[in-house]
Amino acid sequence: MSVGDTSPTLSVAATVGDGGTLSYQWYSNATDSNSGGTPIGGATSATYAAPTASEGTTYYYVVVTNTNSGVNGTQTATATSGTAKVTVNALVNAEAPSIGTQPADETADVGATSPTLSVAATVGDGGTLSYQWYSNATNSNSGGTVIVGATSATYAAPTASEGTTYYYVVVTNTNSGVNGTQTATATSAAAKVTVNALVNAEAPSIGTQPADETVSVGDTSPTLSVAATVGDGGTLSYQWYSNATNSNSGGTVIVGATSATYAAPTASEGTTYYYVVVTNTNSGANGTQTATATSAAAKVTVNALVNAEAPSIGTQPADEIVSVGDTSPTLSVAATVGDGGTLSYQWYNSATNSNSGGTVIVGATSATYAVPTASEGTTYYYVVVTNTNSGVNGAQTATATSAAAKVTVNAPTNDSGSPAPAQPVATSTTNGSLTLSAGQSGDVSLDGEVKVEIPSGAAYKSLDITIQKLANTQGLLTDKDGTVSGVFEISKNFPRELQQRRRSDLYVQTRGLAQWATTVRVLL
Repeated sequence: MSVGDTSPTLSVAATVGDGGTLSYQWYSNATDSNSGGTPIGGATSATYAAPTASEGTTYYYVVVTNTNSGVNGTQTATATSGTAKVTVNALVNAEAPSIGTQPADETADVGATSPTLSVAATVGDGGTLSYQWYSNATNSNSGGTVIVGATSATYAAPTASEGTTYYYVVVTNTNSGVNGTQTATATSAAAKVTVNALVNAEAPSIGTQPADETVSVGDTSPTLSVAATVGDGGTLSYQWYSNATNSNSGGTVIVGATSATYAAPTASEGTTYYYVVVTNTNSGANGTQTATATSAAAKVTVNALVNAEAPSIGTQPADEIVSVGDTSPTLSVAATVGDGGTLSYQWYNSATNSNSGGTVIVGATSATYAVPTASEGTTYYYVVVTNTNSGVNGAQTATATSAAAKVTVNAPTNDSGSPAPAQPVATSTTNGSLTLSAGQSGDVSLDGEVKVEIPSGAAYKSLDITIQKLANTQGLLTDKDGTVSGVFEISKNFPRELQQRRRSDLYVQTRGLAQWATTVRVLL
């Protein structure tokens, strides 16, 4: 039997033939002997219930005494039974499970896949393990609430709502083969499961909206811009849209327009509305990782081009016939413009009867022009009138060209009708211009430019200049086979005493030009 079992009953059956009375005394002995044992108090019947309180082996025997007071000799006689061996085995209980792997703490988000809690337990007595999971509001592995149906080594913790819950499992070993307690338990540590509330990406805040713009066809594209911020550390991206109506929805995606600025096209006139959708992408959020904000619609008006108006020439320059040395005839033009622009003028001369391809006349920039009469010949003059209107959005200048006026300068004649011999001719203008024929001299003022004209076919190596008076120009004609190459300019800084003679060399090109260029300039 085992410790704690029902006590086994030892019994003896004895008889006597002389009519005496039988009595009994039970003894216990540590050895297998029916003598020398220890009397068991109170054990005085024919039966004895051997104790099972503790494990071990004990030997029991009984001494049976016959008492007969009717005999005249010894009135008692005894007989001793054999020994009975009583073995009380120790109890063997079911072994408590050993938990090798505890359930681990978990963190999840609302709505996320349930984290799996698991336990690994073993038992060495061949018993069968079973499991029961509990939930608890506090960090304790006792006093929790049974989770119905959670009876395996794993448990999927719910994530339906945010909060912190503690979970533990009681592992039970059931062993029906032991003689003691046939079940034993072990309780795991409590695992903390935190279910976080969803954190979504933050919607961008648009601080600066794209502004309305008005431009003209062909202008530089106006730049629309948006300034947006976000406080959750996400990354902003942009997509611009165009719309035919004043709305920031339902527009058309502008391919490639994915920055904070957009250059609106100005190729054609019309009104278009533009808006941008700003997206915040935050991969660190556990909820929705993108959020958007849409700007207001910016109105971009592209106006049709208005060009400067071409001048209308009402009065053309007229043909003139004069003689060498006559007062310069004045050519004039009268032009108007209706758009409020400002008119400017540039006169040209030409060897042919054409109002294009001529040579710019430097300084001839008014509505009138005094034609030089220093030398005979026919020259055509025309003027280009320019209207400048900075108030228009298209071309701000427009031109009109006058007809060519023919100016004939005849050689001078004497009373007989024959050409007069060449005489010195000198004309002085306010800008210090002196016009000379070959071999002539003249005076010139010193507040501007000295201009010397030499007949065609001449060539120069040097020019002698006396400040108050130009003289001996005929002595410069040293090489009649060459040609002067064009306009030459010499800048000189003269002292205050301007009486003395100055010499400046002009280096000229004697070959290579088909036509003589008439002007030599000396700048004082």
